[in-house]
Amino acid sequence: MLKDPALEGRAREISKDLRCLVCQNQSIDDSNAPLARDLRVLVRERLTAGDSNQQVLSFVTDRYGDYVLLRPPFKATTLFLWIGPFVILAIGGVRWHDDRGRRHRPADRGRAAAPGRPAPQGQSLMLFWIVAAALTAAVVLLIVPPLLRKPEGAAEERAAYDLEVYRDQLGELERDQGRGLISEAQAAAARAEIGRRMLAIADRGKGPVKNGAKDAKKGKPTAARTPRSAMALAALLAVLLPLGTLAVYGKLGRPELPAQPLASRNLDHERGGPPKNVLAAMDKLKAQLAETPDDPQGWAILGQAYAKMGRLPEAADALGKAVALAGDDLELLGSYGEVLISANGGTVPDEARKTFDRVLAKDPTEPRARFYAALARFQAGDSKDALERWSALLAESHADAPWVPIVRTQIAEAAKALNLDPAKVTPEPLPAQQQPPVAQNQGQGQGQAQGQTEGEDQQQMIRGMVDGLAARLEANPDDVDGWLRLSRSYGVMGESAKAIDAARKARERAPQRPDVLVAYASALLSAEPRSSKPGPMPEEAVASLRQALAAEPDNRDALWLLGLNAAGIGQTTEATDLWTRLLAQFKPEEPEYTLIRARLDSLKAGG
Repeated sequence: MLKDPALEGRAREISKDLRCLVCQNQSIDDSNAPLARDLRVLVRERLTAGDSNQQVLSFVTDRYGDYVLLRPPFKATTLFLWIGPFVILAIGGVRWHDDRGRRHRPADRGRAAAPGRPAPQGQSLMLFWIVAAALTAAVVLLIVPPLLRKPEGAAEERAAYDLEVYRDQLGELERDQGRGLISEAQAAAARAEIGRRMLAIADRGKGPVKNGAKDAKKGKPTAARTPRSAMALAALLAVLLPLGTLAVYGKLGRPELPAQPLASRNLDHERGGPPKNVLAAMDKLKAQLAETPDDPQGWAILGQAYAKMGRLPEAADALGKAVALAGDDLELLGSYGEVLISANGGTVPDEARKTFDRVLAKDPTEPRARFYAALARFQAGDSKDALERWSALLAESHADAPWVPIVRTQIAEAAKALNLDPAKVTPEPLPAQQQPPVAQNQGQGQGQAQGQTEGEDQQQMIRGMVDGLAARLEANPDDVDGWLRLSRSYGVMGESAKAIDAARKARERAPQRPDVLVAYASALLSAEPRSSKPGPMPEEAVASLRQALAAEPDNRDALWLLGLNAAGIGQTTEATDLWTRLLAQFKPEEPEYTLIRARLDSLKAGG
């Protein structure tokens, strides 16, 4: 409440015309809402600053819109506020009259309208067109008038706003000087600068008047004109908006259009689904698989079709059956793993991780499996292992490989998670491959030669990746996991001596790690000649396995291999003990449980 009774009276007079935006039908003086209190304070602040009543109202409406006024002005932007209640009242009145007429015409129920007499729904249809026309006109009035507004209005409003800001700055300046925050010289300089800016605004406001006087002498009109482009756009909208609305309704919304029962509609086509012939082919394939469920190729085709349609759970189920029937197909395993990840929203589930680990067990250089295996570790919180895997993949890939950009991105994310500089931990890929252009119109013999060349190129690419890994390890020999990957790669390529040497270097750097000890023993065993008769394993391999088992008593690989060695040399009791400990780590429904159980039964039978 203001101390000056005159200002307080003006404040109350202004408050009677302002609406509480929370209560909506009360003035800000009658409302106890927090927003109403803020508006009351704002009004008194503006009056204290020297504003007139109209300036206060203009300031509030500029901030909150015309709706803040209890009696908003009648213009395009407030048209609905004025005509909305009458339109709703008219709709309700016509509807009430129509329902009342029906109750008093029982003879109309159950029979058709007489010739020359409008159908009972005619009034409702007429009401619809009235309301549609009113709404269309309201929309046109909301859009067109702003385009026809004269440009000087906005300039005048902007000038008034700027002057208001400068007046506020002068008041703030006086208050700062009174509190001793600035000196008299500083206040005078700031006051002069603000005055200069206010004069500049006043001069801009007088400009049109001077120009108008000159134009008047020449017989030209002095009023500002709406740009022709705005007038053309307004006219175009005023014509096209109603016509376009009518055209769309005439095509899609006419009451006399026949109904579209759900059963007769092709919902898959409406939703952008596959054509009917594709669905028919899939139904035929499913029928064939029902008769011959042991067809891995059929399940693979069905799963890939489901994946393209976005039906990921069904795709995963079909590809899972294909993998169960043809588990050695690396491409099929990779597709199955990718679909599992997509069906899980981008997170690598445990089944997908195991699938890609199976791929890497057969081909440690397979890039897709290496990428997703690293992603699984990253999502599980092992950022260090993921970074090492992605770095190794990037270092062994050629620069033009399609997966290089996304691997770089993942390396950066893993580095940030470990608080490392991505630039320092991101290795450089191998040089881009130079692929010679393939001539067109080649004969069959040339095609076969090309196929052999492509096979040789693929082997060379793998060899290049392995050699790149070996060169990187020579420069950084402390990378134990890198030596393990190199050992596995040499083993897949059939180079046993190099595989043993790489595994030995890993053991030298991590002699207590169970996985390193098992890898070294496996490399030694892989170099042994194949034999159908069981026999003792190399002493060095057995010693490495026993050391791994001592470090990790539940190590599955060590328990299995030592059990094989014990069974091969006739130590049945030791083999039974080792395999029984291993069996306890699997569930009865897992295939490993069945295999170990069979081996134990064979030992008991004396086999």
